[in-house]
Amino acid sequence: HFASKFAVGKALHDEFWPRLFEIYRGLSDIGVPAEAAFARWVGTLLDFYRSEKTLVVAFQQMMVIEPDFEPTLNVVSLEVIKTLAASSPMLGCLMEESRRGRRARVDARLLLEQLDDFCYAAVAHDWMDDVEDGIRIMARNLRRLVEDLAEDAPMSDTAPDRRKARAARRS
Repeated sequence: HFASKFAVGKALHDEFWPRLFEIYRGLSDIGVPAEAAFARWVGTLLDFYRSEKTLVVAFQQMMVIEPDFEPTLNVVSLEVIKTLAASSPMLGCLMEESRRGRRARVDARLLLEQLDDFCYAAVAHDWMDDVEDGIRIMARNLRRLVEDLAEDAPMSDTAPDRRKARAARRS
């Protein structure tokens, strides 16, 4: 029924990524960028990777040996970034067609890559002595990204959100 191994992998990914996307959509539910909330979210993402270990490993291998798989991953990353941009005025700059918007997208894309690498390594290679430390580090990086993007946002649009974010960091 499939023309190639890649076609099988692509079909599996087409079923997989909407479920992964739902987890990423949960990031938009984190109103105030508190590290503890991001840590819970990273834990949820890691649990999903664990539950789908076989597919995660297969997709990682596809990425290496199938050049046609890269555009698929680019679409997924862009959709995640669009969702984040729509979730908060602080993150709206992610979709701006400006130098600031391009830089924000690069920043977000690099963090998404780091998150994927962390989850993959923790699940496929079990290389971490303490996954909880990794979760805390990833949560810190997510918080920093949101804070950096919020600081670059026009103050009039996000002043209340920034005050909440600063208060949350202190708690």
